[in-house]
Amino acid sequence: MIGTSTKRKKYEGLNVSNHRHCIICGSVVPPERDPPVCEGLCEEELAKRQKRSRMFNIVWLIMIFGLIALLMYSFFSVPMSP
Repeated sequence: MIGTSTKRKKYEGLNVSNHRHCIICGSVVPPERDPPVCEGLCEEELAKRQKRSRMFNIVWLIMIFGLIALLMYSFFSVPMSP
């Protein structure tokens, strides 16, 4: 297993500026960009992904609350036998 110190030594002699990579396409972006995405199409794609993720989470929450409500209704609506 190669440690980070070994990797650091490997790239020590190279002249590589501090940078990050776009999370959509992988191209180089400045390190201060947060989230690290390119301008234009990648920003639009990230917005679409975030919107899709939010909708997915909302649908799952509605399904879970619905299931809990259904279970509570079925449990409490059945008359108890003495």
